[in-house]
Amino acid sequence: MLKLDDEIPEFDHPAIDILSNRIMEAKSHGKSTIMMMGAHVIRSGMSVFLIELMKKGLISHFALNGAGAIHDFEFAMIGATTENVAKYINEGQFGLWEETGLINEAAKPGAKEGIGLGEAIGKMIESDNFPIKI
Repeated sequence: MLKLDDEIPEFDHPAIDILSNRIMEAKSHGKSTIMMMGAHVIRSGMSVFLIELMKKGLISHFALNGAGAIHDFEFAMIGATTENVAKYINEGQFGLWEETGLINEAAKPGAKEGIGLGEAIGKMIESDNFPIKI
């Protein structure tokens, strides 16, 4: 089970320089930069880097699937992700974690307030004072 304080493995890819140059160029022209990604980016512990990209104004928007919210929620609540995809998908138990259902408790007031699911989950994490802060 991955934890927030686990060491992040090194990563290198030949397109990193091209990507960083394009992001910097967009920023210099006042353009938005949108990062679309699957949930594995958060699940693998990269949130600290995503937050840093936001703080520096390099990424203006993140677009994720629903699993991104689930993993972010789990990290805030218990400091780890609970799902081993490779193992549990083979056992027919993928997506059956009790903690995931708690997200519905955030979605209900969010729908009444007319806000998105991500913001509603963030409000729940903040208001319920979840123990793990990045």
